Amino acid sequence: MNKYFTEFIGTMFLVLVVGVAAIGGQAGAMAPVAIGTVLMVMVYAGGHISGAHYNPAVTFAVLIRKRITINDALLYWIAQIAGAVAAWLIAKFVFGVEGDVEAKGINNSYNIGAPFANTTGNTRSNFQGSARI
Repeated sequence: MNKYFTEFIGTMFLVLVVGVAAIGGQAGAMAPVAIGTVLMVMVYAGGHISGAHYNPAVTFAVLIRKRITINDALLYWIAQIAGAVAAWLIAKFVFGVEGDVEAKGINNSYNIGAPFANTTGNTRSNFQGSARI
Protein backbone atom coordinates (compact mmCIF):
# COMPACT_ATOMS: atom_id res chain seq x y z
CA MET A 1 0.00 0.00 0.00
CA ASN A 2 2.89 2.37 0.71
CA LYS A 3 4.15 2.19 -2.86
CA TYR A 4 0.80 3.27 -4.30
CA PHE A 5 0.53 6.15 -1.84
CA THR A 6 4.09 7.16 -2.78
CA GLU A 7 3.12 7.15 -6.46
CA PHE A 8 0.06 9.27 -5.66
CA ILE A 9 2.09 11.87 -3.72
CA GLY A 10 4.96 11.95 -6.23
CA THR A 11 2.68 12.32 -9.23
CA MET A 12 0.62 14.94 -7.43
CA PHE A 13 3.65 17.11 -6.66
CA LEU A 14 5.08 16.70 -10.16
CA VAL A 15 1.82 17.62 -11.90
CA LEU A 16 1.19 20.44 -9.41
CA VAL A 17 4.54 22.04 -10.19
CA VAL A 18 3.94 21.65 -13.93
CA GLY A 19 0.51 23.24 -13.53
CA VAL A 20 1.56 26.14 -11.37
CA ALA A 21 5.02 26.86 -12.76
CA ALA A 22 4.63 26.14 -16.46
CA ILE A 23 0.96 26.43 -17.32
CA GLY A 24 0.23 29.09 -14.71
CA GLY A 25 3.29 31.01 -15.81
CA GLN A 26 4.44 31.62 -12.24
CA ALA A 27 8.05 30.51 -12.77
CA GLY A 28 8.61 31.98 -16.23
CA ALA A 29 11.85 30.76 -17.74
CA MET A 30 12.70 28.86 -14.55
CA ALA A 31 9.76 26.44 -14.94
CA PRO A 32 11.94 23.60 -16.29
CA VAL A 33 14.27 23.99 -13.31
CA ALA A 34 11.35 23.85 -10.90
CA ILE A 35 9.92 20.77 -12.61
CA GLY A 36 13.27 18.99 -12.71
CA THR A 37 13.96 19.85 -9.08
CA VAL A 38 10.65 18.51 -7.81
CA LEU A 39 11.12 15.34 -9.88
CA MET A 40 14.60 14.85 -8.42
CA VAL A 41 13.33 15.35 -4.86
CA MET A 42 10.42 12.97 -5.37
CA VAL A 43 12.69 10.30 -6.89
CA TYR A 44 15.04 10.53 -3.91
CA ALA A 45 12.12 10.58 -1.47
CA GLY A 46 10.11 7.71 -2.93
CA GLY A 47 12.34 5.77 -5.27
CA HIS A 48 13.23 3.15 -2.69
CA ILE A 49 9.55 2.62 -1.87
CA SER A 50 7.76 2.53 -5.22
CA GLY A 51 10.41 2.75 -7.91
CA ALA A 52 9.46 6.40 -8.51
CA HIS A 53 7.59 5.93 -11.77
CA TYR A 54 5.34 9.03 -11.35
CA ASN A 55 4.24 8.66 -14.97
CA PRO A 56 1.92 6.05 -16.50
CA ALA A 57 4.26 5.69 -19.48
CA VAL A 58 7.13 4.74 -17.17
CA THR A 59 4.89 2.23 -15.42
CA PHE A 60 4.01 0.77 -18.81
CA ALA A 61 7.70 0.43 -19.68
CA VAL A 62 8.37 -1.32 -16.37
CA LEU A 63 5.41 -3.63 -17.05
CA ILE A 64 6.75 -4.50 -20.50
CA ARG A 65 10.10 -5.37 -18.93
CA LYS A 66 8.18 -7.66 -16.55
CA ARG A 67 9.47 -5.93 -13.42
CA ILE A 68 5.90 -5.57 -12.08
CA THR A 69 2.70 -7.55 -12.55
CA ILE A 70 -0.34 -6.30 -14.44
CA ASN A 71 -2.21 -5.96 -11.13
CA ASP A 72 0.55 -3.75 -9.74
CA ALA A 73 0.58 -1.69 -12.93
CA LEU A 74 -3.17 -1.11 -12.73
CA LEU A 75 -2.90 0.04 -9.13
CA TYR A 76 0.07 2.28 -10.02
CA TRP A 77 -1.95 3.84 -12.86
CA ILE A 78 -4.93 4.44 -10.58
CA ALA A 79 -2.66 6.12 -8.02
CA GLN A 80 -0.93 8.22 -10.70
CA ILE A 81 -4.16 9.37 -12.31
CA ALA A 82 -5.67 10.16 -8.90
CA GLY A 83 -2.53 12.15 -8.02
CA ALA A 84 -2.73 14.06 -11.29
CA VAL A 85 -6.41 14.87 -10.74
CA ALA A 86 -5.68 16.01 -7.17
CA ALA A 87 -2.88 18.26 -8.47
CA TRP A 88 -5.19 19.72 -11.11
CA LEU A 89 -7.81 20.49 -8.48
CA ILE A 90 -5.22 22.18 -6.26
CA ALA A 91 -3.78 24.16 -9.18
CA LYS A 92 -7.22 25.26 -10.32
CA PHE A 93 -8.95 26.05 -7.05
CA VAL A 94 -6.06 27.01 -4.74
CA PHE A 95 -3.66 28.70 -7.17
CA GLY A 96 -6.27 29.83 -9.70
CA VAL A 97 -4.52 28.37 -12.75
CA GLU A 98 -6.79 28.75 -15.77
CA GLY A 99 -6.47 28.03 -19.47
CA ASP A 100 -3.56 26.59 -21.36
CA VAL A 101 -0.02 27.62 -22.22
CA GLU A 102 -1.02 29.64 -25.30
CA ALA A 103 -3.72 31.51 -23.39
CA LYS A 104 -1.10 32.77 -20.91
CA GLY A 105 1.04 34.19 -23.70
CA ILE A 106 3.86 31.73 -23.16
CA ASN A 107 5.46 30.68 -26.42
CA ASN A 108 7.44 27.47 -26.07
CA SER A 109 7.83 26.84 -29.79
CA TYR A 110 11.52 26.79 -30.56
CA ASN A 111 13.12 25.97 -33.87
CA ILE A 112 15.54 23.34 -32.63
CA GLY A 113 17.24 23.02 -36.01
CA ALA A 114 17.89 26.77 -36.35
CA PRO A 115 21.55 26.68 -35.24
CA PHE A 116 22.23 24.00 -37.85
CA ALA A 117 20.28 25.58 -40.69
CA ASN A 118 22.02 26.02 -44.01
CA THR A 119 22.49 29.75 -44.60
CA THR A 120 23.04 29.49 -48.37
CA GLY A 121 19.32 29.70 -49.09
CA ASN A 122 19.12 25.99 -49.77
CA THR A 123 16.28 24.26 -47.93
CA ARG A 124 18.47 21.31 -46.99
CA SER A 125 19.99 21.38 -43.53
CA ASN A 126 23.60 20.70 -42.66
CA PHE A 127 22.51 17.42 -41.08
CA GLN A 128 22.15 16.01 -44.59
CA GLY A 129 25.60 17.15 -45.65
CA SER A 130 26.46 17.31 -49.32
CA ALA A 131 25.64 13.74 -50.21
CA ARG A 132 23.28 13.33 -53.15
CA ILE A 133 20.51 10.82 -52.71
